[in-house]
Amino acid sequence: MGRRGKQPSGRTEAGFSMIEMLMVAVIMAVGIMGVSMMQVMALKAMRGSRSVTSGAQVASRILDQVEEEGRLTWLNTTDSGQTVPTALTGLQYINLAAAITQYYDSNGSYLGTSSANPHNFYTVGLTPAAVPAATGTVGGMTDFTVVVSWADSVGANARKVQRNVTLVRRIVHG
Repeated sequence: MGRRGKQPSGRTEAGFSMIEMLMVAVIMAVGIMGVSMMQVMALKAMRGSRSVTSGAQVASRILDQVEEEGRLTWLNTTDSGQTVPTALTGLQYINLAAAITQYYDSNGSYLGTSSANPHNFYTVGLTPAAVPAATGTVGGMTDFTVVVSWADSVGANARKVQRNVTLVRRIVHG
């Protein structure tokens, strides 16, 4: 046995030293900073993906309406009860002579064909490829292209970046 107050030889003191505790604190701080930066990046990516999804939904809605008009013209032309197809009124997309541009807000609500500040909205351009005139011919097929454009705010200084979504659909019409 050793003297009183001294440890016996061969035994070490259990526990952590102050240097070990400081090293653990530094490593934890770096890890927590990394996790918080990943959270910020995930929030930015989520905002960007939300605007892309909204743009794709606007484009899909336009193409659905074009397809519906194509079916109406097809049914009108192929109706066996009519000898001569009657002209359908109120069609916005079928038999377009040129491309059109429309504006939608961030919720996808239609704003019209002109806007004072298109950077706050989705700009939709619809381009048909050589739509034949309504001559009573049956089975016209046309590729319709919808391009939805908008400006997204990116980065700490809210820099505007132009984004686009393009959808193409082949529509059968009369």
